[in-house]
Amino acid sequence: MLNEKEQYKAGTYALIAEAESIAGSPAREMFSFPVKSREKLARWTAVAGKFKAEDLAGTWDWEIAVYNAQKKDYDYQRSGLT
Repeated sequence: MLNEKEQYKAGTYALIAEAESIAGSPAREMFSFPVKSREKLARWTAVAGKFKAEDLAGTWDWEIAVYNAQKKDYDYQRSGLT
């Protein structure tokens, strides 16, 4: 099992779910899912490890993405958190 800092490599993976009823009847199902490579994320992950909190001195304003149904896209607004 991967932790939050690890990523699945590109490829096809399978998840097997097993269950048993109270009466003891077993059931098993397999689901496959693809994992695609994301070049932008890979570049960001490679560079992000080089930064430390002390290297990023300053005030950083977080933004929140709010879905705008009319535009069918996200609007970004300042959170007020720094």
